[in-house]
Amino acid sequence: MRFLPDDAIVVDMDLKGIPSMAEEEQERRPPATIEELSASVDRRFDAVDRRFEDVDRRFEAVDRRFDAVDAAFVEQRQYTEFAFDKLEQELVVVKSGLGQLEQEMTVVKSGFGRVERKLDLELGLVKSGLGRVERKLDQLIDGATPSKPEPD
Repeated sequence: MRFLPDDAIVVDMDLKGIPSMAEEEQERRPPATIEELSASVDRRFDAVDRRFEDVDRRFEAVDRRFDAVDAAFVEQRQYTEFAFDKLEQELVVVKSGLGQLEQEMTVVKSGFGRVERKLDLELGLVKSGLGRVERKLDQLIDGATPSKPEPD
Protein backbone atom coordinates (compact mmCIF):
# COMPACT_ATOMS: atom_id res chain seq x y z
CA MET A 1 0.00 0.00 0.00
CA ARG A 2 1.34 3.45 -0.94
CA PHE A 3 0.82 6.52 1.18
CA LEU A 4 0.23 9.74 -0.79
CA PRO A 5 -0.95 13.20 0.12
CA ASP A 6 -4.63 13.95 -0.36
CA ASP A 7 -4.01 16.12 -3.42
CA ALA A 8 -1.66 13.70 -5.17
CA ILE A 9 -2.53 12.47 -8.64
CA VAL A 10 -0.82 9.27 -9.67
CA VAL A 11 -0.54 7.98 -13.20
CA ASP A 12 -0.65 4.18 -13.33
CA MET A 13 -0.15 2.07 -16.40
CA ASP A 14 -2.83 -0.51 -17.07
CA LEU A 15 -2.11 -3.79 -18.81
CA LYS A 16 -2.67 -2.34 -22.25
CA GLY A 17 -0.03 0.39 -21.71
CA ILE A 18 -2.56 3.23 -21.70
CA PRO A 19 -2.17 5.61 -18.76
CA SER A 20 -5.17 5.94 -16.45
CA MET A 21 -5.61 8.49 -13.69
CA ALA A 22 -5.99 7.21 -10.15
CA GLU A 23 -6.77 9.84 -7.53
CA GLU A 24 -5.64 9.32 -3.98
CA GLU A 25 -4.86 5.90 -2.62
CA GLN A 26 -8.44 4.81 -2.09
CA GLU A 27 -10.29 2.75 -4.56
CA ARG A 28 -13.01 4.49 -6.47
CA ARG A 29 -16.21 3.64 -4.73
CA PRO A 30 -19.16 5.74 -3.85
CA PRO A 31 -19.16 7.02 -0.29
CA ALA A 32 -21.31 4.85 1.97
CA THR A 33 -22.45 7.57 4.35
CA ILE A 34 -23.07 11.25 4.39
CA GLU A 35 -20.08 11.68 6.72
CA GLU A 36 -17.80 9.95 4.24
CA LEU A 37 -19.22 12.07 1.43
CA SER A 38 -18.75 15.21 3.47
CA ALA A 39 -15.19 14.21 4.40
CA SER A 40 -14.39 13.41 0.78
CA VAL A 41 -15.74 16.77 -0.39
CA ASP A 42 -13.84 18.55 2.38
CA ARG A 43 -10.62 16.82 1.37
CA ARG A 44 -11.16 17.79 -2.21
CA PHE A 45 -11.87 21.41 -1.28
CA ASP A 46 -8.74 21.42 0.90
CA ALA A 47 -6.72 20.01 -2.00
CA VAL A 48 -8.09 22.72 -4.31
CA ASP A 49 -7.32 25.39 -1.71
CA ARG A 50 -3.73 24.09 -1.39
CA ARG A 51 -3.31 24.20 -5.15
CA PHE A 52 -4.61 27.75 -5.28
CA GLU A 53 -2.18 28.66 -2.50
CA ASP A 54 0.65 27.13 -4.53
CA VAL A 55 -0.45 29.11 -7.56
CA ASP A 56 -0.64 32.27 -5.47
CA ARG A 57 2.89 31.66 -4.15
CA ARG A 58 4.14 31.17 -7.70
CA PHE A 59 2.45 34.39 -8.81
CA GLU A 60 4.03 36.19 -5.87
CA ALA A 61 7.44 34.85 -6.90
CA VAL A 62 6.83 36.00 -10.47
CA ASP A 63 5.72 39.41 -9.17
CA ARG A 64 8.91 39.66 -7.10
CA ARG A 65 10.98 38.85 -10.19
CA PHE A 66 9.14 41.48 -12.21
CA ASP A 67 9.68 43.97 -9.40
CA ALA A 68 13.39 43.17 -9.48
CA VAL A 69 13.47 43.66 -13.24
CA ASP A 70 11.58 46.95 -12.88
CA ALA A 71 14.06 48.09 -10.24
CA ALA A 72 16.95 47.15 -12.53
CA PHE A 73 15.38 49.13 -15.38
CA VAL A 74 14.89 52.14 -13.12
CA GLU A 75 18.48 51.90 -11.89
CA GLN A 76 19.79 51.61 -15.47
CA ARG A 77 17.67 54.58 -16.54
CA GLN A 78 18.97 56.67 -13.63
CA TYR A 79 22.56 55.77 -14.47
CA THR A 80 21.99 56.58 -18.15
CA GLU A 81 20.51 59.97 -17.24
CA PHE A 82 23.40 60.62 -14.84
CA ALA A 83 25.99 59.71 -17.48
CA PHE A 84 24.22 61.81 -20.11
CA ASP A 85 24.07 64.83 -17.76
CA LYS A 86 27.75 64.40 -16.95
CA LEU A 87 28.58 64.18 -20.65
CA GLU A 88 26.55 67.32 -21.35
CA GLN A 89 28.40 69.19 -18.61
CA GLU A 90 31.74 68.09 -20.05
CA LEU A 91 30.66 69.19 -23.53
CA VAL A 92 29.72 72.63 -22.19
CA VAL A 93 33.19 72.92 -20.62
CA VAL A 94 34.86 71.80 -23.85
CA LYS A 95 32.77 74.23 -25.93
CA SER A 96 33.65 77.14 -23.66
CA GLY A 97 37.32 76.12 -23.85
CA LEU A 98 37.08 76.04 -27.65
CA GLY A 99 35.55 79.52 -27.60
CA GLN A 100 38.43 80.82 -25.52
CA LEU A 101 40.91 79.08 -27.81
CA GLU A 102 39.32 80.71 -30.86
CA GLN A 103 39.62 84.13 -29.23
CA GLU A 104 43.26 83.50 -28.38
CA MET A 105 43.95 82.31 -31.94
CA THR A 106 42.42 85.54 -33.24
CA VAL A 107 44.76 87.53 -30.98
CA VAL A 108 47.76 85.45 -32.16
CA LYS A 109 46.78 85.94 -35.82
CA SER A 110 46.54 89.70 -35.35
CA GLY A 111 49.98 89.60 -33.63
CA PHE A 112 51.40 87.70 -36.60
CA GLY A 113 49.97 90.35 -38.90
CA ARG A 114 51.73 93.09 -36.93
CA VAL A 115 55.00 91.12 -36.91
CA GLU A 116 54.71 90.54 -40.66
CA ARG A 117 54.16 94.24 -41.33
CA LYS A 118 57.16 95.13 -39.13
CA LEU A 119 59.35 92.57 -40.89
CA ASP A 120 58.29 93.90 -44.29
CA LEU A 121 59.16 97.42 -43.16
CA GLU A 122 62.52 96.32 -41.74
CA LEU A 123 63.34 94.25 -44.82
CA GLY A 124 62.49 97.25 -46.99
CA LEU A 125 64.89 99.37 -44.94
CA VAL A 126 67.59 96.69 -45.16
CA LYS A 127 67.11 96.38 -48.93
CA SER A 128 67.34 100.13 -49.41
CA GLY A 129 70.41 100.22 -47.14
CA LEU A 130 71.96 97.36 -49.11
CA GLY A 131 71.26 99.21 -52.33
CA ARG A 132 73.09 102.25 -50.99
CA VAL A 133 76.01 100.09 -49.81
CA GLU A 134 76.15 98.40 -53.23
CA ARG A 135 76.30 101.78 -55.01
CA LYS A 136 79.11 102.94 -52.72
CA LEU A 137 81.02 99.70 -53.30
CA ASP A 138 80.54 100.17 -57.06
CA GLN A 139 81.92 103.72 -56.73
CA LEU A 140 84.92 102.45 -54.78
CA ILE A 141 85.56 99.72 -57.29
CA ASP A 142 85.17 102.16 -60.20
CA GLY A 143 87.50 104.66 -58.53
CA ALA A 144 90.15 102.01 -57.86
CA THR A 145 90.29 100.75 -61.43
CA PRO A 146 92.61 102.60 -63.83
CA SER A 147 90.90 104.67 -66.40
CA LYS A 148 93.41 103.58 -69.09
CA PRO A 149 93.33 100.03 -70.25
CA GLU A 150 96.53 98.12 -69.67
CA PRO A 151 98.53 96.93 -72.66
CA ASP A 152 98.65 93.30 -73.25
